[in-house]
Amino acid sequence: MTPQQTIAAAAHSHAATEPRFANRFVCMGADCRLFGAAAQGARPLEICGWKTRGRVVDFGPRPGPAPRGGAAPAPAPDGRNAMRFSISTNWNSREREDGDAMLDEIAALGFDRVELGYALTHGQAEAVRRRVRAGALRVSSVHAFCPFPLPGVRPDPEPFSICDRKDFAGRRRGIEAALATARFAAELGAGAMVLHAGRAPVFRAARRLQRLVEDGLRRTPKYEKALLKFQLKRERKAAKGLETLRASLDRLLPEFEKLGVTLCLENLPTGD
Repeated sequence: MTPQQTIAAAAHSHAATEPRFANRFVCMGADCRLFGAAAQGARPLEICGWKTRGRVVDFGPRPGPAPRGGAAPAPAPDGRNAMRFSISTNWNSREREDGDAMLDEIAALGFDRVELGYALTHGQAEAVRRRVRAGALRVSSVHAFCPFPLPGVRPDPEPFSICDRKDFAGRRRGIEAALATARFAAELGAGAMVLHAGRAPVFRAARRLQRLVEDGLRRTPKYEKALLKFQLKRERKAAKGLETLRASLDRLLPEFEKLGVTLCLENLPTGD
C-alpha cells in the first residue's frame, strides 16, 4: 500500500468510526492535522491536511463547484469523485531554493497539486506561476503569508498578528499581507488560504507549569493551582484578542468574497 493509500484508508476509517464527524471532522494534535468531509453517496471525501514531523500533505478538491483553475476531476470508477492529493511546498522549499528544482522533486513523487507554504520565496513563486500558466501544476491552497513578505528573515507563519490589540501597526501589516496572499491564491486558482488566527500569550504562566512538570509535580495541588491560574489568564487574554480578531476579519472577509477564496483559520495544538 502506498503512503497516499495508507492516508486515505486512515481517513475513511476515521470517518466511519466517528459518526459525529459524518460531515466534517477535525483531528488536532502535536503530530497530526486532519480535517475534511466524509464521502456520502456521490459526495467526495475531502481532507485538507495531514501533518507529520513538521511536513504537511493537503488534499482536495472541495465539495461544490469546480476549482477556478479548471474542470472538476473525472469521476472514479465507483461513480464518486476521485480523491486528489496535494503536498505542501514547505516539505522541500528550504532545501530546494530554485523553484523549478523544488517543483521537479514534488512532481517526481507523483503530485500535480500543491499547497504553497509560508516559506515560499518570491523566486520560487515565479516558478509556480509559470507551471500553473502552462497547465502543468494546480494549486489547491496557500498558507499565509506567501510568498514570505520579509526578505532576509527566517520564514515564519506568524510574522504578524491580526489579533494583537496593542500592536496596531503590526495588525495592519498582517491584514495587508493576508490580502496580498489571498490575491496570490486567486491568481493561481487556489480555492483556500490558511491563516493562523493568533495567540493569547501567557508565557510566564506556561513556563511555571513546565517547571512543575519537569520537577515531577504534575497532578499535585501545587500544579493544579498553577494550571487554574494559567487557564483563567489565558481566557482573559483570549477574550480581548477575539474582539480584535473579529475586527480584522471584518476587514478581510469582504475582499475574500470578491476574490472567491475561502479563508481557513488554523488552530494550533499549543497552550496559547
